[in-house]
Amino acid sequence: MIWFSPDTEEFSLLPGKGKVALEGFKAGILAGGGGKRILPDLAVTRNEAAAAFLALQLAHCLGWYEKTQPLGGDAARNFLAINIGIPVAAQDDTKTYRDFRHIVSAARALMPHAICLTHSKVRECYQASTHDLPTGFDLVPELTAAISGYANEPFARDGAHILIDVGASTLDVVAFNLVNRERVAAFAAEVNLLGAAALEAARGDGFPDDLFRRACIEQYDQVFNYARHPRVAPRNFDATLRRNPVQLMAIGGGCKTAVHKEFIARVHPTLGDLKLMHPSPPAQMTSIKCDTSRLLLAYGLTSDIPEQLELRRPSEIPLINDQQSAPISFISKDDV
Repeated sequence: MIWFSPDTEEFSLLPGKGKVALEGFKAGILAGGGGKRILPDLAVTRNEAAAAFLALQLAHCLGWYEKTQPLGGDAARNFLAINIGIPVAAQDDTKTYRDFRHIVSAARALMPHAICLTHSKVRECYQASTHDLPTGFDLVPELTAAISGYANEPFARDGAHILIDVGASTLDVVAFNLVNRERVAAFAAEVNLLGAAALEAARGDGFPDDLFRRACIEQYDQVFNYARHPRVAPRNFDATLRRNPVQLMAIGGGCKTAVHKEFIARVHPTLGDLKLMHPSPPAQMTSIKCDTSRLLLAYGLTSDIPEQLELRRPSEIPLINDQQSAPISFISKDDV
């Protein structure tokens, strides 16, 4: 969320008199509407709001770090890189991935103007920016960030996994295979506007919880059914062919709503007898009392690119040919 003053046309991270809340722009970008207005009566597009939000957040974080120096005088003066997480499905979609790169490029150009960030300046920098990421900035698949810590734990399993990430706006479901705790093959991924805040919005519009839950299950089924298709990864996910159960993992603060908890509880038994995993960052990551599960992605994003798990996206994995996917046949006495 970011705040915007229609009178001064300035963006802000904080609310104030006369300011309008602009929210849901990330979800709109994922849905392919980044170039459209967030609100009908404001000329601000979702891509512009995202660039302004990112610029203000980066300026705030880097400025706070420079001012407070939490690591003392021994800390490095410069950052090695700035990693920004995006859903696997977004990275695998050419247009959406291009939009995110453009947003980051514009945000980098806007950071020096954060003290008075106007809509005209945002539009000017956005239109002057390109789809090339600035030096030192990387877009990291949230899947690799989320499971980077998990992959290093002694209880981590190789093999088939389903990750359910319930955020504020979106529900992200990914079917993947973990190999030797260092490589990930993502067979299927979907992201839709079915997060915790989306649930509240649906309730406000009079939609029953059961309908919302069924929508979550339908999204899960789309991912799972594609992953277990005979030409994709049947020996990893198909119940009749797989040798081992599938590990289900749930992350994100939205997992704790009653609707999402029941959705996860319903799909869990279909994957086998493994316990549901809720990966979390190290307890010592913060001394502040909070829901540390919300810091999992942030923790994963702190690792350098060479340290992160190697990822093959769904579009990079070739389909199994018909001969490979055909069931094993045996020679009968009539064939001899």
